[in-house]
Amino acid sequence: MIIFAKEMNHKKIEEFSVIAVHKSLSLTDYLSPYISVNDKEPSWDGLVYVYSDKSGKKSSIIGRVSVQVKGKFCNNFPKYEIKYPIQTIDLKNYLNDGGVIYFVVYLKENGTGKIYYSTLTPVKLNRYLKGVGSQKTKNISLKEFPEDNDKKVNIFLNFYEDIKKQNSFAHVGFISLEDLNQESVQEITMSLTGYGFENSQTDISKIFSENEVYLYAKIKGSNILHPVDTVIKSMSLSEEVLASITIDGVAYYSSFNRTYFGDKVQIKIGDSLFISISKINLSDVQVAYKSSRMLKSRIKDLDFFLSAIKAKNFFIDNSKFVFEIPINEASKVDAENEYKALKYYRKVLDVFRILNVSEDVNLEELSLQDYKNIDILIKSFVENQPVENLKEELIALNLKISKINIMLMFIKSEKSATTYTIRDFFNSGMIFAYKGDGGNMLRAPAYSHLRKEDYLKISNINYDEILPSYKALQGLNNKIFELANIDMLKMLLAYDESNPKNEKLLSVAKQMAEWILNEDIHNLPKEIKTLNYLQIVKRERGLNKNEKETLISMSQGHSESHDVKVAACLLLDNLDIAEFYFNQMTEEEQESFKIFPIYNFWNQLVKKDKV
Repeated sequence: MIIFAKEMNHKKIEEFSVIAVHKSLSLTDYLSPYISVNDKEPSWDGLVYVYSDKSGKKSSIIGRVSVQVKGKFCNNFPKYEIKYPIQTIDLKNYLNDGGVIYFVVYLKENGTGKIYYSTLTPVKLNRYLKGVGSQKTKNISLKEFPEDNDKKVNIFLNFYEDIKKQNSFAHVGFISLEDLNQESVQEITMSLTGYGFENSQTDISKIFSENEVYLYAKIKGSNILHPVDTVIKSMSLSEEVLASITIDGVAYYSSFNRTYFGDKVQIKIGDSLFISISKINLSDVQVAYKSSRMLKSRIKDLDFFLSAIKAKNFFIDNSKFVFEIPINEASKVDAENEYKALKYYRKVLDVFRILNVSEDVNLEELSLQDYKNIDILIKSFVENQPVENLKEELIALNLKISKINIMLMFIKSEKSATTYTIRDFFNSGMIFAYKGDGGNMLRAPAYSHLRKEDYLKISNINYDEILPSYKALQGLNNKIFELANIDMLKMLLAYDESNPKNEKLLSVAKQMAEWILNEDIHNLPKEIKTLNYLQIVKRERGLNKNEKETLISMSQGHSESHDVKVAACLLLDNLDIAEFYFNQMTEEEQESFKIFPIYNFWNQLVKKDKV
């Protein structure tokens, strides 16, 4: 231990500081410091050579790094991070020279010292000098220099690699984070090098969590990586681990998420339970439960959480984990209310399942009216009770719950004009009919009531039941194929507008088109049925040789109408010929053609030609 006087002069402080840094770096196998005591050089104290191996030979030198060492007398060591003023002119000199590793050593009168450092790369120096104006000094942040020798080497090695990439841009300028959205940015990369690590997920996570990370952009037309004007202080790495998570033999999950944060590992089970474990002290375990926003996850996670509390353990594969909430946290868990909440959430999910609603719901977005609507649905579909005190003269209604829209049928009770039995619109038992050309009433499926807009927003459509509902009326409505064809075209219009694409809707439309093509004999022209089927196929994939030959025959036939020829040409991607036949149609025929989903291919071809 070095002992020195309480009132140490500046020269002595600098001497002991340099000795402390020199000793710390000399303990490593890959760093060789050349730092002068009381050096007279204006902004630097010396250099540190970085080697690729332990030989120390000239041939193994990777490069050298400039360093500056300062000292400060103190009574107590600061914690992990400190602030220290550096003259602005020195910061500018460091930028011009390509960067420096800056050390500040805090010294106590008992002879002990603690080293702090900052890797002042061109990117970081540029950020410090922004807006400095006439300031003579600038406070910079330094953190505690590690005692682990491999970590010391990694700091120097990564600093050297970064300043090589950044030096040439020091006075040209760096790319901002906002610029990364530009089309010229083809790729964003980052890299870190580490000594003393194995190629494991744990060690890779250490490298990223213990070192600053810089981003570099690959720019179109340039072979050089361009540094981004930002510093990522630390990163965490996550991985999904496949494992069965059970309680009393009941499986809840098939995987969990594991995230590495420096000296801690966090295990996330489901979307709500977080278990943080210290890698230094395995008994240091912290448990946090934050309910998921989404209904389905909240039910699953809350069920697991309450079951784990009750069992006081759970298993990950064959490993048993004791699960007891700390006394100071146990008071925050109101198990009785949580069980009530779980029961309520399950009722909500039961309603959605009964009504064939597959969307999840964000519970944090629900309004007071949404909860009132949920209560109505629970009473109707879970408890099978009529609902009172509703508006009069209700028949069909689209009930909203947040972003979910549910089509319902209201059947008035004989007891009161404001009391109803509520049923799923598509499974209500009601008979739907429409007036045919001769004035006769013809049966129709409930789905025929839907407009294009309904297919874009209604949540309780049972896609598996659409085609069977039309087939069931084949012997009761001799115009069922015409009706099905009209409704199928509505589906295609809705599919083209859907974002993301509703593939279920396209699949049903294809099933209907196939049914019409194969079963309808007397209602629709064959070329119309064929075009409708092929336009759906073209939405799924490219057309094959036989399909194209069928369309070519239609486009060149003498008996086909102009609208058929236009449609065939569009499916063949021949806009010029399609336009030729389109111009031979009347203005009324043209406007009528534009409302059909086949016209979407015209718009696509026009857009493609412009590109």
